[in-house]
Amino acid sequence: GLLMSSQKAGDNRELLFLTVPTRGLIGFRSQLMGDTRGTAILKTEFHDYELHRGAVKKSNKGAIISTAEGVTTPYALKDVETKGRLFVGPGEKVYPGMVIGEHTLELDMEMNP
Repeated sequence: GLLMSSQKAGDNRELLFLTVPTRGLIGFRSQLMGDTRGTAILKTEFHDYELHRGAVKKSNKGAIISTAEGVTTPYALKDVETKGRLFVGPGEKVYPGMVIGEHTLELDMEMNP
């Protein structure tokens, strides 16, 4: 995408105007909310049809996947936390194949939380 303008919007806020192809926004909202811990606001609107500008960079992060059914424990999650950002906390029910976090590497990782 292209940054069109940037301006201050209060003490700790910045207002950014960008033009980004729709295909570049797929999955971006959840990534933005995770990165900013839910403090960002995203507003989108159609700007114009434009020529193709090339490939969109894909995410370079994999998933952390549960291998077991049960309830997560703080002890097990402590080890999993070192591998990336978790989407679950202690005492939550999980099942085999459930994505419980985002791995820092491109590879998916299976763990027993």
